[in-house]
Amino acid sequence: MLHKKRIIVVITGTPGTGKTTLARSLSRRLGGTLLNINDIILSNKLYTGKDEFGTRIVDLVKLRKKLLEMINSSSGTLVLDSHLLSDIVIEGHCNAMVYAIVLRLHLKPLLKRLIARNYPDAKIKDNIVSEALGYCSRMARERYSNVIEIESGRGALSMAMKELEKAHVRTRELDYGNELLWIIRKHPEYAI
Repeated sequence: MLHKKRIIVVITGTPGTGKTTLARSLSRRLGGTLLNINDIILSNKLYTGKDEFGTRIVDLVKLRKKLLEMINSSSGTLVLDSHLLSDIVIEGHCNAMVYAIVLRLHLKPLLKRLIARNYPDAKIKDNIVSEALGYCSRMARERYSNVIEIESGRGALSMAMKELEKAHVRTRELDYGNELLWIIRKHPEYAI
């Protein structure tokens, strides 16, 4: 039996892996709405202070509550991206099929990106270790039942689309009128 649920795509991964770039492209491809998590945090003051790197310390409980309010009061496909989403449970608390995409990147290019961002050495080290240990991937697998792990790069959007289509076929949870299925029919290059 098919359930008529909308789609929430959560894109997570270590800072610098390309989450925002993928999220923008994927939301356009799916015809969905992109929720900017950083803007939500800042505009709603969902932080408690700053850490030793000058980065805001996000109140994850308040962020989760605000995201669920926004998700449950909206319609259509939503795409969210933040490394924090691997630490928040959304699935099961909204009327939507939730897919988590964990974006991964080899350590050498990640290091170059983090250096280019002028992060302090200790913050770079923390993020490199996090990626090496697969922290976001491990946490996402604990919190979401539909996890897609993708290597960052030029083919990430195509791979995300193909994996979402496979997940659809495997779970059979989406309505055939949904935007994702329209893409499958109209763009056979993304067919399984």
